[in-house]
Amino acid sequence: MRALRESVAADETTVVVADIRWDRFVPAYCAHGHRTLIDEIPDVQALLAAQDAERTAGHTADASTAVGGLRGELAALPAAKRKRRLAELVRTHVGAVLKSGAADVVKPGRAFRDMGFDSLTAVELRNRLGSALGARLSATLVFDHPTPNALADHLGAELFPEDDGDTALDPRLLGIEAAYRATSDPAGRAELAEALRGLLDSWAAPNGAPTPATVDEELAGASDQDMFDLIDKELGIS
Repeated sequence: MRALRESVAADETTVVVADIRWDRFVPAYCAHGHRTLIDEIPDVQALLAAQDAERTAGHTADASTAVGGLRGELAALPAAKRKRRLAELVRTHVGAVLKSGAADVVKPGRAFRDMGFDSLTAVELRNRLGSALGARLSATLVFDHPTPNALADHLGAELFPEDDGDTALDPRLLGIEAAYRATSDPAGRAELAEALRGLLDSWAAPNGAPTPATVDEELAGASDQDMFDLIDKELGIS
C-alpha cells in the first residue's frame, strides 16, 4: 500500500513492486556478464561493491596459500596425472553442487545443462572451484566449457600454461587441437571429430595404392550367380 501511495503521489505510471532477494538474484542474472538494467538500484550497488571487495581480498588470500595447497600439489604432478586430478576435482564439486554424492556419479562427458545446471548452480560451481584453486574464474565458466572434462582441460590450460609446450602431441597437430579446444559447443566438437576421422580414413591407404572395394560396392557389381555363390558360402552349403 505504501508503494502504491508513493507511485500515485509521484505520478508514476510504470512501477514494478517486487520483494527480491538481491543476494540470490544478482549472481544469477549477471552470470553471463554485466547487466545495466539494475545498475541504479541502491541495494544492487551496495551488493556489487561488497562482492568486489570480498572477491579481491579472497583472491589475494587464496593466491598466497595456493602454492602450498591444492594448486601447489597440481603443479608438482606430471601433465597426465594433473589432468586426471583436475577432472576428479571438477566432478567432486559438481556432485556437491547438485547434491548427487560422490564424484563417480558425475559422468565426465555429460553436458552440465543435461545434469540440471542453471545460472545459480553455475555460479556456485565457479565459486567452489575458484576457492579450491586460488584462482579468479570467469562467471560463464560452466557455459563456456559445457562438460566436466572440457572444464578440467580449460582449468589445466588456464592455470598451468607453461606446460603447453611440454606435450607428446606432434607440433604439426597443435593447430587442430587448438581448434578443438576453442569449440565449446558439443555438436561442433562432434563435427570436428567426425571430420578428423574422415581425414584419417583417407590416409589409411598408401599413396597410389588402390582403395579396397567396400562390401556395398562389391554387391552392387555382383551378378545373380555371384550372389547365390556368396549365400551358399555363408550358409556353409558349398
